[in-house]
Amino acid sequence: MLAAIGSIIGLAAGAALPFAIVGLFGKLLPLPVVPALHPDELALSFVYGLLTALAFGLWPLGRVHDVPVAALFRETVDSTFHRPRWRYLALMALVIACLIAVAIGLAYDKRVAAVFVASSIAVFALLRGIAAGLMALARRLPRARITMLRLAISNIYRPGALTPSVVLSLGLGLAVLVTITQIDGNLRRQFLAALPDKAPSFYFIDIPSSEADRFATFLKQTTPDSTVEDVPMLRGRIVGARGVKAEDLKPSQIPNGCCKATAA
Repeated sequence: MLAAIGSIIGLAAGAALPFAIVGLFGKLLPLPVVPALHPDELALSFVYGLLTALAFGLWPLGRVHDVPVAALFRETVDSTFHRPRWRYLALMALVIACLIAVAIGLAYDKRVAAVFVASSIAVFALLRGIAAGLMALARRLPRARITMLRLAISNIYRPGALTPSVVLSLGLGLAVLVTITQIDGNLRRQFLAALPDKAPSFYFIDIPSSEADRFATFLKQTTPDSTVEDVPMLRGRIVGARGVKAEDLKPSQIPNGCCKATAA
């Protein structure tokens, strides 16, 4: 129920965000943006929210099924491990499998999605192993004479320590930063590779030949160190293709060959 409420709040915020951005910054955006509601994407996001909440919530819920309420308050000092019932484990495995299937099955590139899922599982396992290693190392360190240092080290491996959660949070945060950096670098490389060696910073069209000298003078006054190149241009419209008028043509019927054109 809480996951459904949180998902609905997130869906409302996500659906309203494009309209808010266009309303506040529409004139500053370099590209035209038309906000719209996409029910399919919103429904998919709602499913992701519920499956993720179930995947992470079934384990603790299954553990407390057979544990008395009084024992819950002693769990921080009692290191006894309570494994959930098999039906909870089976249901959690089913939910995780559904989440993976939805992520891969509905992805644009299924291969990339599968690699991402496998990498996420490997990262989780690696970070959990690092946390266990840090706890084992702290347990074997010699006892410090300074009280604050001794308490700090003992808090790393004590029963109920937050070391696994802290290491997992730091590791995932670092992974997100690295991922964003890699995406930014890949996009920059693709944009630079698509540009020619010498691309103009600005270009202007529809300048009459009678105003060309005046416009060139204006550019030199504005940016004296710039390089201005004039290229003649003639725009026209197609009036026919192999004897067929343009208004009678369909895109699939345009033949290969020469077309007659007239200046616009």
